[in-house]
Amino acid sequence: MIKEAFYTRMMFLKKQFGQVAFWVLLPTIVTLIFIASFDRLQEDTEVPIGIVLDEDSEMTRALYERIDETSHIRPVILQERDAINRLKRHNLDSVFIVEDGYEENTLSRNRDSLITSFQTDLSFSYAPIKEVIISYVQQDYSRMRAAHVIRDLGVEYGVVNDWTVEELINRSREIEKEQDLLRVNFSYLHENVERESEQSFVTSKNIWALLTMFATFILFDWVIKERRSSTMLRLPFMKVSPKQYVLYHLFIYTIVLFIVDCFMYFFILSEPFTMTDLLSLASFRLTINMTIFLWALLFRSSYAFYTSAFTIALLFSIVGGIFIPLDTIYEKYPLYKQLNPFQPFLAGAVFNIWFIGSLVVICVWYLARGRKDVTHQVRP
Repeated sequence: MIKEAFYTRMMFLKKQFGQVAFWVLLPTIVTLIFIASFDRLQEDTEVPIGIVLDEDSEMTRALYERIDETSHIRPVILQERDAINRLKRHNLDSVFIVEDGYEENTLSRNRDSLITSFQTDLSFSYAPIKEVIISYVQQDYSRMRAAHVIRDLGVEYGVVNDWTVEELINRSREIEKEQDLLRVNFSYLHENVERESEQSFVTSKNIWALLTMFATFILFDWVIKERRSSTMLRLPFMKVSPKQYVLYHLFIYTIVLFIVDCFMYFFILSEPFTMTDLLSLASFRLTINMTIFLWALLFRSSYAFYTSAFTIALLFSIVGGIFIPLDTIYEKYPLYKQLNPFQPFLAGAVFNIWFIGSLVVICVWYLARGRKDVTHQVRP
């Protein structure tokens, strides 16, 4: 019967290929457009500054990379004259010149004449940006000073080693990256504390999950249409119950949509591919398919079903943790975290309480009335 149901569904999809393809591709396309627009918006909100490197050395290049990695700052390497002209035309917020001899003065622990800055009356972000850059310069100076102190202590106490100042500096940078000393999570002994996530809540995964749920709602109007079709009248002659018939189609939809999900999620959106992520995606697809299938059984009108789809999608965009952080609510009400159908997928977990609940309800629904009709809406 699964083979016959597959051919029947393929014939239906062939007639409505454009509509079905639109809703299947919608989550991925809208996600890509939204993320691209969001990234563009972030770039537009970054403060442009001019960086003039009078000295081309490893230390000055490292300084520029740290500035470039700073959020809300967009540094541009320019010549001094060009940078000043752009600043006068207010194309730049401010200009910072890394003076010639920066590395030599830092190595000799001379903090004079390292960086020169320029601003105008419209340089509203000059003060915080200046403090950020000064902090990076202070890091280089402090790291150099610490290396010289270590060398002096070695000489004073007769500790012989072959470490040069440059090697000590490079080692301090490695320790800084490995230990992440500025972001240490403290906790009591034997207390389990979750690490804070540094990932933005506006991610392709969040948006794709919400749009996938909404698109599935629209695609699953077949549950209502099939229950009103004349096919239901012929089912008794095919030795299959209406419940078995719709469950066969649910199985087909789940397999096809999961294959499409894997391609879109892992290849188009370039999300990390691991076995855990694959199982999490499978659990998410099964959960929304079964839940929406049960929800569709409650409706006789496609219009009312579509209206509920819009309402539920809007509701979950607010209370589902898609756009609004819910960490505080999760800490105060742990049960809410378990009841959020999006949380397991967004967290990369496999277990979803909604999956178990939907599966149990489908089994109860199937066994409740045996092989009787799904509904009495069949029109001869």
